[in-house]
Amino acid sequence: MAMGQANAVTPIQLLTAVGAVANEGKLMKPHLLKQVIDDKGNVIKKVEPQVVRQVISP
Repeated sequence: MAMGQANAVTPIQLLTAVGAVANEGKLMKPHLLKQVIDDKGNVIKKVEPQVVRQVISP
């Protein structure tokens, strides 16, 4: 991807689009964390994948 003044897409948008192709057309909500744990190793919050919508027919 060329980087210049006329970019109409951000890197995260590009990766999300490529991910939709890899996930049989399902557009997934991007996330950075898999889970949040405390200092004792207990899981406080687990982030699950979320489908935004089907953008390509499988």
